[in-house]
Amino acid sequence: MNKDNNFDHNFYEDLWLNQWADMERYNPTALHLKKHIAKIISNLEDVNTILDAGCGMGLNILDLRKHFPTKEITGGELTEGILELAKKYTGTDSNTSYIKLDLSSDHLNTTNKYDLVLCNQVLEHIENDDMAIKNLTELTNKYILITVPAGSYNKTSILVGHYRHYSEYGLSSILRRNNLEILYIRSWGFPFHSVYKFALNLLSQKSQKEIGMGKYGLCKRFISKILYIIFFLNVINLGENIIVLCRKK
Repeated sequence: MNKDNNFDHNFYEDLWLNQWADMERYNPTALHLKKHIAKIISNLEDVNTILDAGCGMGLNILDLRKHFPTKEITGGELTEGILELAKKYTGTDSNTSYIKLDLSSDHLNTTNKYDLVLCNQVLEHIENDDMAIKNLTELTNKYILITVPAGSYNKTSILVGHYRHYSEYGLSSILRRNNLEILYIRSWGFPFHSVYKFALNLLSQKSQKEIGMGKYGLCKRFISKILYIIFFLNVINLGENIIVLCRKK
């Protein structure tokens, strides 16, 4: 939603239940980001508990479970409806649990702390991102791993409920302001993902919604797979996604 709207749990529940599930499952950007996330976590030796704050349908939970089967993983989401979608998608696992979680709240409904808090493509959806980062800091006793969109804020951003996009400098500033030490930061997506995003924004919002959301048939899945392969060539430290690992001081 844009800055004129109030944060609405029902807005996101409707998107996850009716629009975003296939997009998340086949989206080449999401699939590449989860590879970056797993690689970063694999280099952290002192992580046993992980919270996926804003887990959506659980795409990253499944991947974390595959790469790190002995770690305790928790998924946090706004509504019971989204959590039920995640449970259905990820299946039953003794090391996986779920909690209701609203990072925009000034009072978290949990006192649990985790070795690592993952916040993947979430902060841009929250108007008061300072409060969200403060809450992320409260939830961890070691690390926070964040991904956010960079680049221009445009009609594509509004369509999917973004309040803003970030720069490396801007994101670093707000993290340091919240007493977090940055261990790793990079941008990803140049040149091919950047070209894709530029071309997508030339379309009307209606066309973008038809292309990116809803059910994915064979044609959409095939195009997504081709883009996924092409995006392996995004090797320059530039692009429209930022990935940052930080540590609580």
